Amino acid sequence: MKTDKELKKEFKIIASKNPEKYYAVKALDREGFIRQTMYCL
Repeated sequence: MKTDKELKKEFKIIASKNPEKYYAVKALDREGFIRQTMYCL
């Protein structure tokens, strides 16, 4: 069985490829938010 951390990591990869399916993208766009990807150094 996978840990919560492993499941979250996998979900982030899947959701980032198709954000419209997993997040309220249209509603956030209407509010003026912009989708960006951040990378930690």
